Amino acid sequence: MSGILSMMFAGQMAALTLDISNRVNPDVVSLLNAAGWAGVQHPVILVNNGLVNTLNIPSSLNGADLTLINAAGCRIGGLFSGGTALITRAAIKVQNLGILSGGGGAGGIGGSAWVRRTLSTGASQYASGSGGGGGFGQGFLSGSLTISSAGAASSGSTGYLAPSGSWGPGDPGRAAAWAYGGYGGDGGAWGQTGNYGGSGQAVGDYDTGEGYADRAPGLAGFYVDGNSYVTWLATGTRLGRVQ
Repeated sequence: MSGILSMMFAGQMAALTLDISNRVNPDVVSLLNAAGWAGVQHPVILVNNGLVNTLNIPSSLNGADLTLINAAGCRIGGLFSGGTALITRAAIKVQNLGILSGGGGAGGIGGSAWVRRTLSTGASQYASGSGGGGGFGQGFLSGSLTISSAGAASSGSTGYLAPSGSWGPGDPGRAAAWAYGGYGGDGGAWGQTGNYGGSGQAVGDYDTGEGYADRAPGLAGFYVDGNSYVTWLATGTRLGRVQ
C-alpha cells in the first residue's frame, strides 16, 4: 500500500509509517485502521512531505507510541484568521523539520463616528460614518490546501453635514461637519496577530457627536494546542501561539 510500511524485527512489531501529506484535516484513526494498524501496541510514524491543513491527534490514540515527522520545507498549518495547526490530546513525539504555523489573525474593524446638530429653525441634521472592515489573516482556506494571503483592510465611510446655508434659510453661519469612519486593519501573516485599524472621528461644526475606538484585531492561531502532550525531537519553525 502506497505510503505505508510495516515490518517485524526480532519478534517485535516495528512502526507503521503513514503518509498524511497533502490532506485536509486527515482522520488519522480511520487512516491507521485502513492501513491495518494493530492498536496501541503498534508504534506509529506520521509523515508529512507536503501540506496539511489542520492536524488533529485525538485522545483515543493515547497510549500508542506516536511520532510525527514534518519534513523540511513542508507545512502543517491552520485555517485563515486564527486557525490552529496541530491539535493533540494524545502523547506524541514531534520532529518538526519544516513549519508549524497557526493562521494569521484577522485585522481589526475601524471605529465608527456620528455628528448631530439642531438649527434655529428646529431642523435636526445627522450624519454617520462606518468603520472599514479588517482583512483576513493568512492561512488555509476551509476544506482546501489553498493558502490565502493576509488580506488588506477596507477604508471607512464618511458622513457629511453641509454648511447650514445649503439647507435653506436659517443659521447661515454654521460650517460643515464630518463623521469619519476609521480604516480597518490588515490581516496578519502566518502566526501573527492582525493589525489595528483606526478610530472614528467627529470633526467640524456640530452640537453633539462622537468617534469610537476601533475593535481589537484577531489573535494569531496556535501552532500547537496541547503542548503538554508533545515531546519535541526538533522544533523547526513554529509560528503563532502555543497552549
